[in-house]
Amino acid sequence: IIAENNIDISSYDRIIALVNPLYGVGGWSFIGKYEKTINNVEYRVSNAVVGVQFMPWGSSDNDRFMWNWEYGALIHEMGHSLGLLHASGWDCDNQVLSGDCKHIGYGNYFDNMGGGSSRRSLHFNGVYKEMLGWIDPSQILTITQSGRYSINALETTNGIKFAKIKIMDYNNFPLSLEYRKAIGYDSGLNNQEVSSNQNGLMINNIIEPFGERPFTRLLDMAPHPGT
Repeated sequence: IIAENNIDISSYDRIIALVNPLYGVGGWSFIGKYEKTINNVEYRVSNAVVGVQFMPWGSSDNDRFMWNWEYGALIHEMGHSLGLLHASGWDCDNQVLSGDCKHIGYGNYFDNMGGGSSRRSLHFNGVYKEMLGWIDPSQILTITQSGRYSINALETTNGIKFAKIKIMDYNNFPLSLEYRKAIGYDSGLNNQEVSSNQNGLMINNIIEPFGERPFTRLLDMAPHPGT
């Protein structure tokens, strides 16, 4: 198609292919840009594939942007193309951070980089938005000592969007705090099963592997044994 239509790939940074059928797979993407050879020419682009059966295009603009998980497939793969890893979870049985813990891939059901078909909202978490440059540094609260602090809902446009906690005498920020409301693409938070999550904070553990991209794990702040 590219060759037959004489498409100049050098004019583009990102390629998304909508494929039908994709055999039940929502999609896939490489992480960020990479060197790709197309028609014997090498380009540096991001490359993603999304199944069109996961994209229920509406008949009007209102339909097109209604709350619907299927749109998350495109957003999820585009997140990978922009350089994001999965938004995971961390389960320590009846503890929060330590003990008998296990990593849960896709374990953040309130982030479009996690959750799969069980995700409850479409926004990325604050850490990922910061990585993408979507949140101005002046809108990020850095907490270095005990105290009382205020943050706005992550989905709003003004004020402090989220907070990061800094460990004393260290330069790293292992925890982020965000307040989520059922606004816009996060309207799924109004679902009765999860609406109580709007009454408190979501806390992510920020993992920064040496030489690799950082990713987040949503913590269970109300743990129960065996769940």
